[in-house]
Amino acid sequence: IAVVGYFPIVSKKSSTGEVYNAILELYKFPRFTKPVMNNILTKQFFKIFHNKTSKRSRIWAGDSTVALQSAVDRINKKTGRQSAVFVGSPITEDRSFGTKNSLLFGMAKKGRSEDPFYDTRVEVCEKTIKSLKDVDLKFRSRFCELSAIGHPNIEGAKAYAEAITQKLQATLDF
Repeated sequence: IAVVGYFPIVSKKSSTGEVYNAILELYKFPRFTKPVMNNILTKQFFKIFHNKTSKRSRIWAGDSTVALQSAVDRINKKTGRQSAVFVGSPITEDRSFGTKNSLLFGMAKKGRSEDPFYDTRVEVCEKTIKSLKDVDLKFRSRFCELSAIGHPNIEGAKAYAEAITQKLQATLDF
């Protein structure tokens, strides 16, 4: 069993403008309002939110690493052998959302996410969410459409695969 760690989704190294732009997209702010909403003056106010978000991301990544490693240790102790390994995230704050070389999907042009399944989700999300009205689900279709944002992109997935492979090879003594 390989238990994979979480990553800091936002860091102080993330572009405040890119983080803010993604939030504007999630809440369907019209694109023509973005220059008014996302400019040098408003970014100063948004930096407070950015700092809190990056702090929470750091806490989440750190605390979840400790908890997941502890769970792996408990499993191994209970089984009396190495049944599970913890694989730390290869995605660091330098490669988090909105950084120059991010390993996470971000926003593309014209309000699209960068992932290859965006068009499919646009077709499916609204229909699916409407079909769930009877369960009183309060979920915006835009959140579904942009759900790849902040998740590992192709390079990020490859980095995770490599980290898992290396850990298993070291553990299994290949």
